[in-house]
Amino acid sequence: MTLVTADAAIKDDVGHIWAVLITSQSGDSDIVFHDHASSASGDKLMQLSCLNSTTEFADFTSLGGIPASTGIYADITGTGAQVYVWWD
Repeated sequence: MTLVTADAAIKDDVGHIWAVLITSQSGDSDIVFHDHASSASGDKLMQLSCLNSTTEFADFTSLGGIPASTGIYADITGTGAQVYVWWD
């Protein structure tokens, strides 16, 4: 599990996203996960949103995870977001 609070590379190789928990402390937040090792480019794997002062949880384990073929990169917009990502 990794905590992400700003744009970040999560993995630089093949992997899966198993679950995501987003909390937003001071404004609405969006997170886009890209199939890329080091930047917000490549295929978009998914996008999740969280309203101010709320928490959202998405579990992809029953789907076999969200596969990434080159890496996992998180692109966050908004302020005060804390994103917990379970991956392999």
